[in-house]
Amino acid sequence: MRDRRVLIVEDSPALRETIAVLLGSRHDVETAALSELGDRDLAAFDVVIAPLALRSKTDLPRANYVWIGGPTQSGAGILPRRFTPTGLRRAVAAALEAPPPQQPAASWRFDTPFLDAAAAEVMRRATGSGLALHIRGEAGSGKHTFARSVHALQGAGPLLLCDADHPPPAPEQVETGATVLAVGVDRWSSAAQRQLDGLLAATAARVISTATEDLGELVDSGSFDTDLFYRLCLLRVHLVPLRDRSDDIPAIAQALANEIATRLGRPHPTLTSAALDRLSNYLWFGNLSELEAVLTRSIALAAGPTIEAGDILFDGERLSRSAPSAAADPAEATADQPASPPADEPQTVVATRAEATAPAEPAVVAAREELAGKAAGLDQIIHELAHEFKNPLVTIKTFAQHCEHTMPAGSDDSNFAKMTGDAINRIDRTLENLLEFTRMATPAIETVPLEAILEPIFGPKRNGSGVPAPVDYVPPPPVFVRVDKRQTIYAISNLMKALTRGTVTHQPISVSFLPPDALLCQLPFVGSNISEKLADLGGGDDPDTSIGVAIATTVLERNGAELSISKNSSPKTVMIRFPMVENEEAVANRNG
Repeated sequence: MRDRRVLIVEDSPALRETIAVLLGSRHDVETAALSELGDRDLAAFDVVIAPLALRSKTDLPRANYVWIGGPTQSGAGILPRRFTPTGLRRAVAAALEAPPPQQPAASWRFDTPFLDAAAAEVMRRATGSGLALHIRGEAGSGKHTFARSVHALQGAGPLLLCDADHPPPAPEQVETGATVLAVGVDRWSSAAQRQLDGLLAATAARVISTATEDLGELVDSGSFDTDLFYRLCLLRVHLVPLRDRSDDIPAIAQALANEIATRLGRPHPTLTSAALDRLSNYLWFGNLSELEAVLTRSIALAAGPTIEAGDILFDGERLSRSAPSAAADPAEATADQPASPPADEPQTVVATRAEATAPAEPAVVAAREELAGKAAGLDQIIHELAHEFKNPLVTIKTFAQHCEHTMPAGSDDSNFAKMTGDAINRIDRTLENLLEFTRMATPAIETVPLEAILEPIFGPKRNGSGVPAPVDYVPPPPVFVRVDKRQTIYAISNLMKALTRGTVTHQPISVSFLPPDALLCQLPFVGSNISEKLADLGGGDDPDTSIGVAIATTVLERNGAELSISKNSSPKTVMIRFPMVENEEAVANRNG
């Protein structure tokens, strides 16, 4: 029968003619170049054969497609560039039997303004190439949604999800044409990294990976495998934080609002200019996810289709004011059942090393849970205050930078603008530190070599976490600690930067391991003002120092470590005691 219509879309005359000859005896075949695609009604054809690169176009009509140009081992409906006649006929026969494919819900976000132009182009190329793709972005940036959309658009085989808690499968468990989605690889242990590297070396599976941190910097610090880095990053996309794309926020917000309204069964809303200004001036640390949540709440509770500035609801304030929960009233809590923070707030338990190792009495447990609720509430307050200060600070900082660039160098006005800019940067640095602290969740405790924590801070190749002062660093012996590695590096780096920022000294800080479980830092005294910083910790006027030490103390305690500072000795000393793990050699030696 020749009643099935097939359209071949291809710029190569030789390839068009070859496919037409192979299929012409069985179907009614027509051909078209890519430039003629807009003149054809693709929905009128039973099968459309086209280059795989077109798969990421969001305006293609629904049809049964056979894509050409995939990797050697491709999924259903995708043929390699060098296909066989039998493979072509089988693919067309399967397409004729299949229902029209559904476009993934999030594929439209491959276009601007959801992605900047550079990221959108890489995403489209990744969809058609089958190469390893790495997506880096902050929490809420949509990296996992984009990763799933790339897989869906390429029409490949099964998607295998793995993360820090669910390691990659064995090579023999991976089907041909499968795609491995490796989530949050920047937090993977060394063993999990090696397992993923082995899987990719032994199979033809495609890999799409995501991370929050820059893998290149982790490779430089020695905490990420170099070979795996190059396997994962054949194509790389960085999702720019939403707060750095304020010019795109109005367009993104309106597009999201239309989608949300459709989902809620409401007419498309109109965001007024005042509402768009309010959204554009907010620092979206939750990125697209936070923006979508705010718009969903605002549209659902708005009185009509016009969204004014006053209708924009951050943090669900209208819900919490209009419908207070009696069960959440702290006054009704008892000693046996203390008040708890809302379920969506971070639950943080502050415990010392002694508390972590000894069973607690019920009254102690209740008191500790109450303290955890208060700590979570304090984190939220700090987060909100920092947010409120950051928004006007952005405007002031922009004005100061403009003044500094437009005034003659060396003039009094120029010097004033520079001093203003320096002061603003200091405030900005403190607020960023507070926000990073409030974003930290309950520690993910793991066994880590102590050297892996100290090297990025004190080692000769220290990175941005390193101490900005000369250091006499003696690496520790091969001992292991039980902490959240990332949080502990943050805490110690915060502490040392707070104590050394603005100091003038030519004497190095001495850093060494004090058996059985302590890190000892000896700070120079003569010729520096570190001693003054230490003396002023209780009531000084330096916010960088007092906040930095307070944050370090809190984070270390959450990880079961203890911080002590000797202010009166010479040299001044900082000691951190860690929860240790004995290695196999130490246990064997002790047992004789």
